[in-house]
Amino acid sequence: IARTVDPAFDYTGSAQISYAEFDTFRGSAALGGPLIEDQLAFRIAGDYARSDGFIDNPNLGADEADEDETTTARAKLLFTPNGLQGFRATASYSFINAAEGEGRIEDDFFPDARVTFEDVQTELTSESHIVSLKLNQALNENWDITAISAFIDTGFVNIRDVDRGNEPLAAGIATDFRNDDQIFSQELRVGYNGDRYQAYLGGYFFDSTSDRITNTTTVAPTDLAFPTPDVLADLIFGEGSSQVQQLVEQAGFIRTSIVNAVPVFLVDFASDSTRDIRNYAIFGEATFDVTDKFSVTFGARYDNEQVDQNVFDSTQVREIPPIGNPQLDAVTAAAAAQFSNDVTVVGDNDFSAFLPKGVLTYNWTDNLSTSFSVQRAYRAGGLSINVFRAALAPAGSDQAALEAIGAVNSFDPEFTMNYELALRSQWFDNRLTVNANAFYINYADQQVNIALSANPLDSLTDNVGESRLFGFEIETFAEPVEGLELTANFGFTNTEFTDGADTAAGDLTGNRFAFAPEWTLGLGARYTHSTGLFGNVLFRAQDDAFAQPDNNPTSVNDAFSTVDLIAGYDTDEFRVEVFVSNVFDEEYFTFNPVEPNAGAVAAVGDPRVIGGRIVASF
Repeated sequence: IARTVDPAFDYTGSAQISYAEFDTFRGSAALGGPLIEDQLAFRIAGDYARSDGFIDNPNLGADEADEDETTTARAKLLFTPNGLQGFRATASYSFINAAEGEGRIEDDFFPDARVTFEDVQTELTSESHIVSLKLNQALNENWDITAISAFIDTGFVNIRDVDRGNEPLAAGIATDFRNDDQIFSQELRVGYNGDRYQAYLGGYFFDSTSDRITNTTTVAPTDLAFPTPDVLADLIFGEGSSQVQQLVEQAGFIRTSIVNAVPVFLVDFASDSTRDIRNYAIFGEATFDVTDKFSVTFGARYDNEQVDQNVFDSTQVREIPPIGNPQLDAVTAAAAAQFSNDVTVVGDNDFSAFLPKGVLTYNWTDNLSTSFSVQRAYRAGGLSINVFRAALAPAGSDQAALEAIGAVNSFDPEFTMNYELALRSQWFDNRLTVNANAFYINYADQQVNIALSANPLDSLTDNVGESRLFGFEIETFAEPVEGLELTANFGFTNTEFTDGADTAAGDLTGNRFAFAPEWTLGLGARYTHSTGLFGNVLFRAQDDAFAQPDNNPTSVNDAFSTVDLIAGYDTDEFRVEVFVSNVFDEEYFTFNPVEPNAGAVAAVGDPRVIGGRIVASF
């Protein structure tokens, strides 16, 4: 649950409105105060934002292909009754409705143009209702008990064009994905806070139900989807023909003729799945101040997660137009019948883990401390299904047969050991702050999404044996003279699949993680004059990164650097400012996978945007 501002017993309020290029608008407001003095307080807030976006769609005659709109509303109550000393209750309700269009572009036209040629407008919409209740009772000056309950109900719809163009065979055909999630969680913990000891002990319960329905019609490239010559030989000439080289060669000739005559065909995919997750945990942590300067923290969590999945997938090949050759027409009809299939997969998994934690902290002075921590973490496993390969399974195949052909994969939990050395410091009467972290994370059985071919449907989640990442982060804040604030941060991360990374898509050993730039840099400066005039500049830079774990050199997200500027006038009651983001209009890919046969799916950073903002508060 996101942390938001709690109600208070003083009236407060704020509002802002901003407008920028591309018809980008945002307005928000918040109001809070007492309903019953010192006993009941409220806070309400709302936010609305919209933008036409930056991508054109000449095929649909629209220049708002990636328009987005988000509405958020929130209400909170704080109850501290006079009759219950030390009791505090906070209840909240949030509503979020979001809609956005197609954020991917045809990379062949970039940077000259940001365009998509889909003939069905992308729709990604979600609606969430979030209810939470936090109860806290102080038992005495040292002990307290806290209960936190939460319920989240989310619906998500994703409608996308399949071929991302105006392919006549698939004109107007889209994928329709709908997902409904209900999540309930309950936490109960008892805390102790003494002079030299601080500790808590608690329990946690989590229950999630997810229902997913997908209907997709896709253009399948015949060369990619049609049975291989040995499989085709068995289909044409009977079982065992794949053992006769002459028959396999003849089947290969027939296959080539079919690919040339029918380069693509239509396939309807339908999926209906449910996933139930129940999580139980017991956790605790204790900190002991050994001396005035040295403290030790020990903690642990025992976690049990039960995952039940039921997946039904249907694949139906639409009638392939006649080629005009009776022999080839008979083969395409037989292959289409074999490719059409229904499969049901049921997975019941139970995962448990013991997750210890230890921290050593030394306070050298009031303004300088170092700490070293070790912590184990994990992510539960599950069941992954490849709808593309499931279609190739013989009717009635059990789960073992589906796993043998790569249609289903039961992947294991992922574990990490996390080591971190931290520095926290302030210098020169707190005018300079320097914080740093160095970390090493060792993965066992890391979960990775594996693309088995260029077909975007042909993928599975799999485990790789061992992998690791290490690096450091440094952040500084300085105020060298009155009114001038300087910030700088630098991060370095090195990632590698180190051993046992032989997956269905090939050996990843020695490769870098996907979406893991080696370095990031941020520099900022803000000057505020005594009159209230201010100026702010922010520089950000990032190294390039692979978009896929196979480290394909044609699949790289760009390195980039951007500059943002803000200037305005600030008082205690209001602020007026103008801003320019991406001042130099840097053009770069943020997602650049190998282009699938269905079309490019690249995403790029936002262009230069100029706008203004007014903020008021009391």
